[in-house]
Parts: sequence; C-alpha cells; structure tokens
Amino acid sequence: MGGKHSLIGESKYTTLANLFKKLGHPTRLEILTFLGEHEASVTQIQQHSGLSQALTSQHLKLLYDSKLIDKRRKGTVVLYRTNRDFNEHFTGVMAGFDKLFFNQPKLN
Repeated sequence: MGGKHSLIGESKYTTLANLFKKLGHPTRLEILTFLGEHEASVTQIQQHSGLSQALTSQHLKLLYDSKLIDKRRKGTVVLYRTNRDFNEHFTGVMAGFDKLFFNQPKLN
C-alpha cells in the first residue's frame, strides 16, 4: 500500500495552513493580543495600532470572517474581542513563544 497516510487529514492541514497565514501578519497578532485583553471599538484598535481606520477595518474583517474575533453592537458602536475559545489557547501559545524566543514571561 503506497498511499499517503495522514494523522489528521489533508483538509485539516489545509485549514490549519490557512489559519497560520491569517496569523502570519504582525499587525493581526498585535490586534489579537490587544483584543484578548480589551473589548474595543475600531477607533480604539486604530489608536492602539497606529493604522488607518480603513486598514484596521480590513484586518478586523479578516479576523472576524476567520472566527478568531467576535463583535457586538453597543448603541452605535461595534465592539470587538477575541473569540473566547480561541483566546484561551492563543494567550497560552503566545506566552510560550515569548518565553521560548524572547525569554520574557509576558507579551509587552
């Protein structure tokens, strides 16, 4: 049997690769880290990141469409935060990377 064997299936590898592509932008990692600690509006995220509102909105749309962040409306303002299930794992992974590569206990 010369067939290719996969532990989790090719479709899962493709899904994971696509997720890593979306996480592969420094600004998106910064936004995810910020939203893991704060629920925030586009304006607040824009002020934190220093990006234009248009670019901030593009990053938020990609993260929202990927189900990495959630949003809710409060009056006329839309507030964003990381998806709770994702945030628990993301925070742990980022802390582990920080410790491993930067020898720092917590992200700055």
